Amino acid sequence: MDLIKFGQWTGNKLLITCYEFLNWDNHVELELDSETLKVIIKKSNKR
Repeated sequence: MDLIKFGQWTGNKLLITCYEFLNWDNHVELELDSETLKVIIKKSNKR
C-alpha cells in the first residue's frame, strides 16, 4: 500500500484506510484498538 489515511476515532478505535497508487480500486480499511494495540481488517478490496 502506498497511501495511509487515518480516519476518525470511535471510542478507543481508530479507522485507518490504505490505498495503492497504481490501482485506486485496491484499498483496505483497518481498525486499530488503542487499548489492545490490535489491528483488524474491516474491509478489503485488494485484488
